Amino acid sequence: MTRHYERALRRRGLRATQTGPLTVSELAAKLGVERTTLTRNLRPLKAKRFLHTMTTETDQRMRRVELTAAGRAAAAKALPAWQQAHASVAPILRRWKLEDLLKTKA
Repeated sequence: MTRHYERALRRRGLRATQTGPLTVSELAAKLGVERTTLTRNLRPLKAKRFLHTMTTETDQRMRRVELTAAGRAAAAKALPAWQQAHASVAPILRRWKLEDLLKTKA
């Protein structure tokens, strides 16, 4: 599934696994990935200046991730590609017999 969104967003210089202003630990938990994996995945975004990290006010050991203006602009530019990928995912899920993933749970 991630590959489907990756293909749509890659042309915009983004990846499907990106979001923001949270601590690295909070963001990793929301995404369901290990903190070290997230840190590694954030490096290309940081290199493109789409985000920056800073220590939190309460604990200097904790790092907060925040989108820059360039990151917000890149996300806005990539939104149509993400929407197109999202709209086209239903046939893929049906082909894999995963229709239950299309149901929304409140």
